[in-house]
Amino acid sequence: MSNIAYGKGPKDSNIPAASQSPESLLMSDSIIKMNVGCTNLPKLDYYSDSDPMVVMLIPDKIKGGYVEVDRTEIIQNTENPTFVHFFQALYRFETQQPLRFEIYDSDSNSNSLSHQEYIGKVDTDVFTIISNLQAKQEFKIESKYNEDSKLIIVAEQHIESKEVVEMLISVKDLKRMRTFSRNRPFFTITKANESGVEIPVYRSEVVPKCVSCTFNRFIVPLNAFCDGNLDTPMTIKVSDYHNFDPAKDIGAFQASVKDLLEKKTYELQPTKPVPNSANKNSENKSKKKKDTLGSVTIMEMRVRKQPNFLNYLEGGLKIKLITAVDFTGSNGNPKEYGSTHYIGSTPNQYQQSIQRVGQILCPYDSDQKFTVFGFGGVYKGFTSDCFPLNGNKEKPEVYSLEEILDVYKHSILKYDLSGPTNFAKIIKKSIEISERNWKESKSYTILLIMTDGIISDFKATADLIVKGSELPLSIIIVGV
Repeated sequence: MSNIAYGKGPKDSNIPAASQSPESLLMSDSIIKMNVGCTNLPKLDYYSDSDPMVVMLIPDKIKGGYVEVDRTEIIQNTENPTFVHFFQALYRFETQQPLRFEIYDSDSNSNSLSHQEYIGKVDTDVFTIISNLQAKQEFKIESKYNEDSKLIIVAEQHIESKEVVEMLISVKDLKRMRTFSRNRPFFTITKANESGVEIPVYRSEVVPKCVSCTFNRFIVPLNAFCDGNLDTPMTIKVSDYHNFDPAKDIGAFQASVKDLLEKKTYELQPTKPVPNSANKNSENKSKKKKDTLGSVTIMEMRVRKQPNFLNYLEGGLKIKLITAVDFTGSNGNPKEYGSTHYIGSTPNQYQQSIQRVGQILCPYDSDQKFTVFGFGGVYKGFTSDCFPLNGNKEKPEVYSLEEILDVYKHSILKYDLSGPTNFAKIIKKSIEISERNWKESKSYTILLIMTDGIISDFKATADLIVKGSELPLSIIIVGV
């Protein structure tokens, strides 16, 4: 799921409502979905086109500059990418909401942007983008490489879908696109929005050495797939992937979602008009041998409801809650009123987060034992990235939501704040606990991390999140 820009925090920077259009007023507090692409990107790789991705950022009001919210997938070897992963922003009509889009050529497997080659940027804002919904908007990329490079944004109001489309697709007898080796096919599914703009909704994996093969099963939210309209025209295009050159289209076909649900086989058609000379040559070929591009079979397709996490809880899923609290110095002195840890007559933001999440999850914990950690604080004379708030490393659990709040309240004055903001040790420890919980009681583990700062150990954290994705573990990060 995409991260949502401006999806939390107070409203500010008031703009007179009179300066807004009636349509924008009606859309206030709506989630805006933004599909992006680029044209005429510079070729920065020596042997091939660039491997571009787009990063969305918003201003960091505390530290200055910009902070990353989300990024697209990387598309290899193209100067005209169209990305499947979309961005989201919560639109508020009375608030200035700047957005920055940075375009990079991916040169490394590292998640750090400093290891990628910077192409350029576009500065705009949410209001500019929503002023022309459904249409294709072009923004000139500020770049030292190419004055003709542009960022393409197609925005629409995002409606959360409770249903998903599940599909299994195969191809057969694909036309050979290489002289000395077999195809490496993949397919892309696009939809046409109300303005007729083609928007990608899914791109498959690449299958090596394939003439006839079945791709991985996939699931897409119904609204993202076809805006919930089964009459929406869809295009499925099959292409041949090349390591150092742009992919070559093999063929495509169009059908409505209703037609696709009938699980037919479709013959691929040329993606570009066939020249007259080619038509004449085709007529002269033997009628016994028909020159085809191949076919696509919709082996399985269904629209079904997607259960959310609460549905699983209601169905009897056992959970274990781990709570991790930020003890870094950027929170401010807990004894001072401006601190995010200040204990006063009303609950602070940490107490509010614990209360809100705990009220939902704690009743579903089978043994009512809740592990509570701190990170970034001074524990037994040393800064620790993972320490038990109750002081007991062997048994870091408390026994109710009230005790979680109580141990937090007492520890915030007991342990000195320090830093930096590192998540890796907390996540590593939670992975160990998750593995034990599943082995002992088939329980699902949820890690709630509450923090006020920017993560310092991004690479180590990202690697551990990837490792944890294979386990019955969810990580919720709440910014305060």
